[in-house]
Parts: sequence; structure tokens; C-alpha cells
Amino acid sequence: MFFYRTAAGREVDIVLEDRRRRIVGIEVKAAATLTGGDFKGLEDLAHSVGKRFHRGVVLHAGDEAVRAGPVLYAVPIGALWRSGPGRHPRPRHRARVRGAQSHLGARSSSGLCGRNGVD
Repeated sequence: MFFYRTAAGREVDIVLEDRRRRIVGIEVKAAATLTGGDFKGLEDLAHSVGKRFHRGVVLHAGDEAVRAGPVLYAVPIGALWRSGPGRHPRPRHRARVRGAQSHLGARSSSGLCGRNGVD
């Protein structure tokens, strides 16, 4: 378990890598309303690791799951505690997240940083 931070200040709270070297980024936001800017760190991570990027998730305080790009999602934090059939959030159309179109910027001189203290 890692975190990701660029010299420009973009970051991803949790970065996971599986045995196949696929990367999943998780960003946690306290806000109930998301903007496209909430996905910038995940987009930068996706650009940095290329085809290894598997999925990016923003956990937020809102009520709806939203698909923000081909492999980017926003999921309510509360969904982590829901169980049972039909209780899992279904991603809605990407337009529900303001400005969430996925536009990857120029490659930065960044990388995976440090460990989050969990092995």
C-alpha cells in the first residue's frame, strides 16, 4: 500500500498494486459534491503508470455512485457498509459529476511514494 504525490501537489491517498502489477488508486473526499478536480490526482497517476492503471475510485460523503470516466468512479463512503442484494451502488452517467471529463495532463516527474504503514 502506497500513496502518490507529484511535485505539482497532485496526490492520491491510497495506491494499491496486485501481483499482476495492476494499480488501483483510491482518493477519499469529505465533500458530498464532487468536481472534476477531485479526479486530477487519479488521472495523473493513470498517466504515470500507463497500462498498469486498472481503476480509480473517489470515496465521497454523497449518496450516489457515479462513473466519471472509463475506469474512474465516485462511490459513497457509506456504500462500504451496505450489504445484501440490490444495495450496491450502480454508477450513473458521467455527467452527474461536474467537470469530470478525463483529460490527462502532461507527464510529471512523480511516482509512487512511501508506504502508508500497512503491509
